[in-house]
Parts: sequence; C-alpha cells; structure tokens
Amino acid sequence: MKRKLIAIGLGAVLVAGLAAACGSGGSAAQGSSKSGSFVYAIAQDFASLDPANFSSEATTIINGVRESTLLQYQADGSTPTSCADSLPPNILPSSGLVQSWQQSADGKSIEVTLKSGVKSAAGNTLTSADVQWSIQRLTAIDAVGKVLWFTLGGFNQQDPITIESPTKFRLNVTKPSADTKFVLAGPWGQIFDSTEAKKHATAADPWAKTWLASHTADFGPWKLQSYATQQVTFVRNPNYTGPVGNINTMVLKTVSDASARTQLLETKQAQLANDLDFTQLQQLKGSPNVTITTCKSANRDLLGLNTADPILKNPQVRQAISMAVDRKQIASTIYRGFATPARAGVSDAFSPTSGTSSFDYNVAGAKKLLAQAGYPNGFPLTITTSPSQPGPYSANLAVLLQSELSAIGIKVSVQTTASAQQFLSDGTAHKMQAYIMQESPAFANAGYGAWLSSGCQGFQDYSGYCDQGFDTQAFALMNNLDNSQIPTLTSQLSDLVNSTVPAVYLVDDTTTYARSSCITSFPAGSFATYIEQAKSTC
Repeated sequence: MKRKLIAIGLGAVLVAGLAAACGSGGSAAQGSSKSGSFVYAIAQDFASLDPANFSSEATTIINGVRESTLLQYQADGSTPTSCADSLPPNILPSSGLVQSWQQSADGKSIEVTLKSGVKSAAGNTLTSADVQWSIQRLTAIDAVGKVLWFTLGGFNQQDPITIESPTKFRLNVTKPSADTKFVLAGPWGQIFDSTEAKKHATAADPWAKTWLASHTADFGPWKLQSYATQQVTFVRNPNYTGPVGNINTMVLKTVSDASARTQLLETKQAQLANDLDFTQLQQLKGSPNVTITTCKSANRDLLGLNTADPILKNPQVRQAISMAVDRKQIASTIYRGFATPARAGVSDAFSPTSGTSSFDYNVAGAKKLLAQAGYPNGFPLTITTSPSQPGPYSANLAVLLQSELSAIGIKVSVQTTASAQQFLSDGTAHKMQAYIMQESPAFANAGYGAWLSSGCQGFQDYSGYCDQGFDTQAFALMNNLDNSQIPTLTSQLSDLVNSTVPAVYLVDDTTTYARSSCITSFPAGSFATYIEQAKSTC
C-alpha cells in the first residue's frame, strides 16, 4: 500500500457499481459500534489469493491484509493520521498468533510460543504442525518465498523448524541476517490452516495450490466470503481473539479508473485507495472528506537501464545519464512534495554519508563522460513505462526524462505497457532497454533494497545487472547483526552504487495513505496496515 491515484464517464459507472455492491457509503452508520464495509479500491486485479502465485502488487496487498503471520510490525492508530514510521520498523513482542518470541544472541534460532486456543475461520486450532506445514509448502512451491526465507532470511532450508510441543517450536537459522525476523512479519510469512488445506489436496496437487488460489485457510482476523479477480470480500473470522476495531466486512475492489478511486474516497464509499496520482493527492490534502498520512519509506523510484544493451553496459554511459537528470525538478514537478530527490547510492532513510557524485546534476560533466564512452552525439533510448509500476505518473515522468536527457544528445522515445503482468514478464526476461519502476523492499534494509533491483537474483533486477562484488556488499548489510558496523557498510554500498550505477535512482519515496476522513483510527506503519483494527464512522 503505497502513495499514488482520478477519466470521466467510466468513473461514474464504477462508482455506482461499487456503491451498490458495498452499501450506501456516506455516513448512514455514524455513531454505530459496528461499521459496514471497509472498501479498499485497488488498481490491479486479484489473480490469486495464494502467495505462491505472485503476479503483481495486488498479491502482496491481499496477503498483507490477511494477517496470518507469526510476527507483526508496530503500528500507530492513535489519531486519524498516525503512522509508526521508524526504519527499520519495530516488531511487537506478541501477535494474534504468538504469545512470545525470542531471537538468540547469535541470531541462529528464534524460539516461538503460540497463543493457546487460536482458531482458523474453519474452527481448527493453530499448532506447531501448521507452522511446519506452511514452511514445507513454501519450500516446495513458492519461488519468491524460498528466496525470502532461506537466501535473505537465512533460515535452515534442510531443517527449518524443531517442534517442541503443540504450542512451542524453534526456527533454525543457518546464516543469521538482519532481515530474519522481518520475514516472519511479511506477506510471505503466511501461516496456513493445514488441517483445512489438506482436505483439498490431491496426489497431483499435494499442497492444495489450485484450491488456495481462490480460497483461504489461515488464522488471521478474516474469513473469505467471496472471491473474483476484481473483487474479494472478507468478513470477520468469528474465532479471532486479537485486537479489532469496528469493521465487519472488508472489500478489496479492482477500480482501474483512477478518477473513480478518487471519487470513491471523496464520497466515503471507499475508505482506502492505492496508486494515486500526486496531483490528485495534493488536491485531496484540502478535501474535508479525505485524510493523507505520510510515513517514512525505504522505497525509491528509478530509471532502469538494460546492462546487456551494447551501449548501456558501459558504466560511463550510465553515469552520464544519472548526471543529466535534474532530480530536484523531478521531485517538485512530478511528485509534488511526496518524494525527495535521490542524493546518494542508498536512500536517505538509511543516512548515507558518501557516494554522491553521479547524483549531482551536471550536464557538462555528463556530455564529457558520453564523449569519453564514444557517444559524443548521444544515442537513441527507449523508456518503457507502465501505469501499474510505479504508478500512473510514470508516463509524465518519462516525458520529463525525455526532455532532460535531450540536453546530452540522448533521443528518448517512450512506450507504454498497459498490463502489469506484461511489464513484469518483460522485465524478468530483460526485454526492455530502459524502464521506470519503484524499488519497494519488503524489508527496511539498504542492502536488501539494492539487491532487490540490481542483485544477480534480485526479484526486480529487470536490467540484467549482475556483479558479484555488488552482491557481496549488499549481503554484508543484509547479514550484519552488529549495529555499530551499519554506517560503514551503508557508506560502502552507497559508494559502489554511485560509481557503477546499476540503476539511476531518481527520488526517495514516502509511504502515503489516502483514506476517507470517516476513519477515526487506522493502525499503520511504513510496512504494515491493520484494517481489522480500524475504526470508522461510516
């Protein structure tokens, strides 16, 4: 759930349809102890409910709100605009599933005690066996989850869990990592109700992948009422005993038209929306029916450059492009104060102390570098954009980059890929010469963020960049457990990004939530929102 949002005609149809589906909206329920629907208007379709079937940001969103994870991030809902924005985020000592947890001093194990009597919506009691089955399932069929747990989190893939009792177990770690505990709080830390899931397994599908694509079996606060690719409806899990607000029903609705998402917020027919345009966000700041909450973020928007390209594989060319970008103009013109100019190889959220020269706006220096690289007159460059990544503003951002890069002779053409799935497919196949996207790490770690976009196996490495020295430096930060080393390791990584330019970072983002003003409490943080605890007057 990030910051981002408004076409006429179609928008009115979508609003009317959603209002009919979700009740009257407005304030008819004001003063009641229980609210009707909490409507979350999302730009993308819901291709699957199973985290093992990752297809777009919608997968992450829908599994994030299910809250069937062992650990939970600290959040703040003390005021309508509160946000717990510490980076790295704090992990709570207990959760809806866990009574207590403790990581060993050497980082090689995490002892967990489950809460007694936790039940799924199907009525099955949570035990250590459910955790074990969930890890086994992830290991068998979830490519993203395997990397998160075993490569980044450092868990022991051969022996990940030692069960001590039905409510106690130890998670075993081979390579201690600063990110280990965060894996257990993210969307890929989902714990399934194995008793229910196994009822739908077959010899050909032992992990019930087909059934779980359109059904749920977990121990979170919600029970699935209905699923379709454009609308998912949850009601309360009657067996959930964790903290709750006054929301009875949660509706996640695909509303592809941005104007409709805005209108739904302003008329209080939706309580939350994603992918909002910065111009509309700026306008919504003055709306009495909408509140804007901004948190710190580890996210960064970037211009990716395909390093298999015969021109772009030259680091001098990438440095020249970086130096030709006026980030201050980009931040003010496109982002309207909801992001800051990128100033170094890692985000300002991690306080880098060096590695800034290729981020300095210097057209003359950029021209000189291009000439040294053998391209004194520039070259043609195609930038691919998608309204889904990082958002609908990417088209305007590409046009501004087109203008700025023309100053050093680079002739930019812009093409748009409408489909989020196609953009993902083209990216992983390294088909795009250049592209605009957001680096959105699941963990607030500078090393993980850099690896995500530029690591040899990074999930968002659409450029094909692969350098073992870079990976070594990124993993040094990810695996570090000594806080005193973090400033030095961060500076070293920042220097490396500055000199090699695996990606041209443009801005450091914020995590911005646009919510209906009828939400009086909404526990949130930079990495989590807890809709089940929200309180609403409409």
